[in-house]
Amino acid sequence: MRAVGSTKVLFPLAGSAGITARQRQLGALRLGVSWLALAVVMAAGPNPAHAADECGPAVPGGTVTCGPTGNPTNHYPDGILYGNVGVPVPDLTVVIEDGVIIGTTGDSQAAMTLFGSGDAVVDVGVATISTRGVTSNGIWARSYTGTATITSEAAVSTEGSSSMGIYGSSFSTAPGADVTITSIGPVLTRGNYANGVMGVTGDGLVSITTGRVTTEGFLARAIRATAFDGAVSVTTTDVVETRGDDSVAIRIDGGEGVRIDGQAAIQTRGSFSDGILARAYGGTVDVDVTSVGTLGNGSAGMFVSNYGTGAGNTVSVTSTDQITTEGSNGIGIFALSRGGAIDIEVVDVTTTGAGATGIYARNYAAGANGAVSVTVTGNVVATNTTARAISVRGAQSHIVITETGLVTSGQSDSINSVSSTIDTVDVHGTLAGTARLNAGDDRVTFYSTADLSRLTLVDAGTGTDALTFDGLAGVLDPAIFTNFETITFDNGSDFVAAPAGASVLSASQGLFLSNNSALRLGDLDDIFGSVSIDATSRLVARGDSPGINSITGDLTLAGRLDLTDGAADDRTDVSGSLIGQGGTIALDVLFGGGGVAAADRLTFGGDITGTAFLEINPIFGGPLAGGPVPLITFGGAMMGNIQLAQPLDFGGIVFELAQTGNSFTLALVEQGLVADVAESVALGAAFAPVLQSLFGDLGARIGTGDALRRPGLGAEPPGLWGRIAGADHDGEAGNGTRGVDFEIDQFVLQFGADVLRAETAGGTLIGYAMAQYGTADGDAYQQGMASTGFSATSYGIGLGATWYAADSDTYADIAGMVNWHDLGVTGPDGDALSYTLGIEGGTRLPLGGALSLAPMGQIVYSNADIDRLSRPTMVDPAGSITFDRAESLVARGNLMLEYAIDPMSSVQIGGGLAYEFLGTSETRFGFGSVSKTDHGGFSGEIAARGQVRLAEALTVFGDVRVSRAFDSAGIDSLSGQIGIRMDF
Repeated sequence: MRAVGSTKVLFPLAGSAGITARQRQLGALRLGVSWLALAVVMAAGPNPAHAADECGPAVPGGTVTCGPTGNPTNHYPDGILYGNVGVPVPDLTVVIEDGVIIGTTGDSQAAMTLFGSGDAVVDVGVATISTRGVTSNGIWARSYTGTATITSEAAVSTEGSSSMGIYGSSFSTAPGADVTITSIGPVLTRGNYANGVMGVTGDGLVSITTGRVTTEGFLARAIRATAFDGAVSVTTTDVVETRGDDSVAIRIDGGEGVRIDGQAAIQTRGSFSDGILARAYGGTVDVDVTSVGTLGNGSAGMFVSNYGTGAGNTVSVTSTDQITTEGSNGIGIFALSRGGAIDIEVVDVTTTGAGATGIYARNYAAGANGAVSVTVTGNVVATNTTARAISVRGAQSHIVITETGLVTSGQSDSINSVSSTIDTVDVHGTLAGTARLNAGDDRVTFYSTADLSRLTLVDAGTGTDALTFDGLAGVLDPAIFTNFETITFDNGSDFVAAPAGASVLSASQGLFLSNNSALRLGDLDDIFGSVSIDATSRLVARGDSPGINSITGDLTLAGRLDLTDGAADDRTDVSGSLIGQGGTIALDVLFGGGGVAAADRLTFGGDITGTAFLEINPIFGGPLAGGPVPLITFGGAMMGNIQLAQPLDFGGIVFELAQTGNSFTLALVEQGLVADVAESVALGAAFAPVLQSLFGDLGARIGTGDALRRPGLGAEPPGLWGRIAGADHDGEAGNGTRGVDFEIDQFVLQFGADVLRAETAGGTLIGYAMAQYGTADGDAYQQGMASTGFSATSYGIGLGATWYAADSDTYADIAGMVNWHDLGVTGPDGDALSYTLGIEGGTRLPLGGALSLAPMGQIVYSNADIDRLSRPTMVDPAGSITFDRAESLVARGNLMLEYAIDPMSSVQIGGGLAYEFLGTSETRFGFGSVSKTDHGGFSGEIAARGQVRLAEALTVFGDVRVSRAFDSAGIDSLSGQIGIRMDF
């Protein structure tokens, strides 16, 4: 038989009043007295005044039934006794029927006593049982060699010290010596050292199920159960209460485990009175209760312990309602283990007294067996300024505060971990006040539903400690979190560091931003340690007025470091190196006077490695720019690459990042024009050749032979004509770094009709009308940049008049047209309106036979009025591209050698010169930027033409021409066409 100690060992709580030495002494005293009383009661026999065999003779293996008899107010005034000390009755069952009243008076006068061997059974119906006297039990069943079973529906009451309402025991040391007590009726004891329901065995199971049990007296126990080498199971279905000092509502010792199922309230009213005091010396301790309440000083709601040293000797405590202690130095739950893990799950635990502790758990085992787990789904509150909410000590601990949970204390610790425990704290709800984790490698995680608004300090102590914010957003006071080696913001966490002013976020082994998380620093925040930002996350270091921040380690950048706030006055200093992993650095840059006036600044004390991109947030309106303004500086070696995240558009001009020594600046070295500006510059310069192709000349419009009015055609009636033409124009537009090369493919469709014919003495005058449609698709090219496209769609009408000399070999022509153009560039489209006026003349000089020379001269003036194109940018919301009038005045002279195939058909070949007197255009954009184009000068032309008279009223004509500018900046063209003329 395992010896059970006689003292209750309480462990002081470090840093608080805990359980005082006086309390420990009182605990030992009251438990020692309790064990002494227990020993006396177990050994004692019945008083000789008892009436033996009052309900009939005891037959071994039989049943004795006691019914209502005799005095109707007290059927058995001397009680009922079967067997005696040392003279047990084998396997006897005693039945007390409903309605029986048993009342005894005097010391050691039990109401019902059975001393048996084998199976001793007492079955009490709805009866009334009472005793008055010292050591006078209500119902007592003892087996010396087997099991003891008591079933009672009776109302049982005792008045006298050391008395028990219901008592079952087995003296057997053999396995299976079980004691089973089921008490449905109420049990009340009044007297010191009394027990309401008690069960004791050696190597069996004690199983007790009770209804309401109440004790009134010093050192009393409402339920008392001991199995020296067996297990104990207690189930309560109604209130269990003690009302005296130094009392315990449920007191259990189990050699092979303890189980308590408290289905109703458990409460104590006296000082140093515990709700549950349970000890196991092996097996498991499982406590599952609804509510426990204590009112007196030095009282524990639960004191559960397992002294078994094996891994399976665990402690499990579950509470589904409130655990409350109102006295000083009280403990809501005290759990201790020397072998297996401790697991505590509670709803509400409240302590209101000074020096009290809500939950205290101590595990002496090592490694995983030394784990302590506490889960809070409600409120764990220590209201007094010297009280703690949760205190744990063991090889490792895991504290979980669920979404509905709250842990808080007055001015002491909400969570306190003693010694070198490895702690894990997961906060889904509210953690208020302070948490001290002390030594050990600790991990604290605040999840998306956590509330930090009442948190004042989390001190990780020594060790390698990790702090994680998982999906949580809010305001972060860095001063709250101390002694953490790593800090991680994960899964969309978004924090603003506060309060304003200087603060330090310490993470000596790294601060990590991952999975769409963000941290926003204040004005003077320092991060002690290195920072790593993954590709989805960002560190915002812009502050408010302005932001001056620092990082004492390296910066690993795959995501975004953002200093932009619309003011170019922020600075972040990184003591270590930049480890670029394709991340972005975003800075404000103030432009003024055509350059950089001021900028945010990022400095590195170490090297630049890997790749990073610089994103510029341009601000316009600064003072006149001075010298180069550093954006990024570094103190070590350049072993990586920093480049602009995208071309910098400053008023339509593209600039590039420049490195000078150990600094990166925007040196305003022009690389070219942005796409829509380059397209507009090319389009403005290309209007002259586009309009020339639309206009043509008389020979191009109606055929060369018809233009010269070959003999026999002079008397022809008016006709209709049409042509389809195509051209390719290559040229340059703009100037310097603001110049572009362009190529245009043009298509022209034109129709005309003779509408007037007048004969004069010297010849014939013909008036005509025409309409044209054309498209021009172009590409603009800049060195080192991608090409970009533009287009123009044209619609127009025109009028002209041609005078033919009487000999039909000479003509003079004047024509004009107006065209409307739809312009297509990157961004908003625009419109243009153009006018073209041309004068030309030609003749034929016979050379003999079928040959002749045909000189021709032409002067053409064109003017294009191009609408303003809107191009708003962040820098210039009202930005636009404007064009001066694109003007051209070209004089051409050609000499063609003609061969007449027949009177109605011919071919020509020849060429000539042209001179552009104007050929100018200007494109204005950005902040006073101008791109000028001048295509003035000579060009040469080679042409081949021909026409064939297919029928009397039908002529087909066509030509091919090549034009090349003598100046390399001019426009070269290749064109061709085919047309048809029908005469009425």
